[in-house]
Amino acid sequence: MIIKLILISIVSLISPTIALLIAIPFFGKISAENPLVISTNNDPSSLISLFKPLIIFSALQIFLLILNVTTTIQCLEIIVSVGLSATIFAYSLQRFKSYELAILTGIIPAFIYIFLKNLFFFEQIKEAITEANSIALGQMQNAFSPEMLEKLQISLQSFSELMIKGNPSIWLFSILLGVFIGALIFSKKSESIQWDFKHVKFPDQLQFVVIIALLLVVFSFRTIGINLLIFSGFFYLIQGYSVLYFYIQQTLRNNKFIGITLLIIPILNYYLLIALAFTGILDSWVHLRKFSHIKGDKK
Repeated sequence: MIIKLILISIVSLISPTIALLIAIPFFGKISAENPLVISTNNDPSSLISLFKPLIIFSALQIFLLILNVTTTIQCLEIIVSVGLSATIFAYSLQRFKSYELAILTGIIPAFIYIFLKNLFFFEQIKEAITEANSIALGQMQNAFSPEMLEKLQISLQSFSELMIKGNPSIWLFSILLGVFIGALIFSKKSESIQWDFKHVKFPDQLQFVVIIALLLVVFSFRTIGINLLIFSGFFYLIQGYSVLYFYIQQTLRNNKFIGITLLIIPILNYYLLIALAFTGILDSWVHLRKFSHIKGDKK
């Protein structure tokens, strides 16, 4: 266990997203090997077994902080987004037997963290992003002509505004991506809880998040509303991909090359990704897979 947690800790310094690809299957396996944790919540030893990996992981991150390998903010972000998210995912999966619900609950610590970070430290985030873009522009001065630099400055300014206003949803996307892919990896290895990606459907309560986001946009809380809308859209994008995967498997099961190509194409097109997200929302209202006319696949 210790060696695996050390590996996750080191990878977290490079990328929390990649670290989650290891952490989610690892924490999920530990939780699956201790099923009594779920049924005996009043037993302190069971709770210790569940949270032991998180405690050790947090201690490793604090040790790296003491050695000045990480900053306080980075240490906190890694503990929350990797350690706590993986722990809650593993617990929820064993308790509710639902990957969709486990992913939703697993991302909650990261959501709360980035909300509080922007609430109390938005000006510092803005200054850091602006300074980083200024440094990047300064390094380009000797490599480009004045005309090109002027165009780059406009592009960097637009990029800076996007990073400042959209930093919560951009960061959350990286964490959600790690949790999602990690869940797929674990489902392939798990013998007790399988996840059929063809039938992904997130809880209907997620629609309330979309409604709240739209209301925030209407009532002049545009930045918060758009970030919340993008955040909830990630889940519907996954569900939309599930619908696409379902029909590709039904119609192109004998031609894997074309099927894989059709799954990759939306990643390369912004508008197709939006279309898939809307497909996911529509699937929450109308079960789109029921329109499959192939015997045995109707739901």
